[in-house]
Amino acid sequence: MKKFLVVLTLLLSICTVSFATFSDMPKNEMYKTAIEGLVKKGVLNGYDDGTFAPANPITRAEFVKMIVTATNAKESKENTFSDVATNHWAKEFINIAVKNNFVEGYEDNTFRPEEKITYGEVVTVVIRALASQTKLDSSLSWPMNYMKAAEELNLFDGYYTNDLVATNSARRDNVALILWNALNIKTEDLYSYTFELSFLEILIYTAFSPL
Repeated sequence: MKKFLVVLTLLLSICTVSFATFSDMPKNEMYKTAIEGLVKKGVLNGYDDGTFAPANPITRAEFVKMIVTATNAKESKENTFSDVATNHWAKEFINIAVKNNFVEGYEDNTFRPEEKITYGEVVTVVIRALASQTKLDSSLSWPMNYMKAAEELNLFDGYYTNDLVATNSARRDNVALILWNALNIKTEDLYSYTFELSFLEILIYTAFSPL
């Protein structure tokens, strides 16, 4: 019995470490729920020092891993991007994401895995992967069409930082919130919208940067 209790205590200890609140966890409840939910699903991790570093940017390779893990996509296709080595840690995640049309490379046959991903790119990938039924506003160009769809699908619900510009590098905490909101979209919400341009879209300016 004593041995069983020791094992149980160790297991509970492991679970506590895995799902513990990070020392720098945002106080906002929606962010906290999103981060803890994604950590529990294995989509997102903290750092070895017990921090989450919410303001840190995310690279394109890191986000591809997140979206592939979140969708549990498996089907893969070998790609030969000139800047993704055969031993690159994210190569298989990139292959899966490309095969499933979540992302694309650049015209020069690069993927730029270590480049910081932007908010425009994040919502484009998320909508392609999780809300593909959404019709985009044909009167808008990329990334405003995806940003508008993301707003109308409530992917920005709870957003509280002032950096929501399509071409800005995306922060870890905001990416967690956007992805968590997307994972919790109701089926009936996946339809095209015809609202007029909102204040959010006035803040967003167009910049061409293919995924």
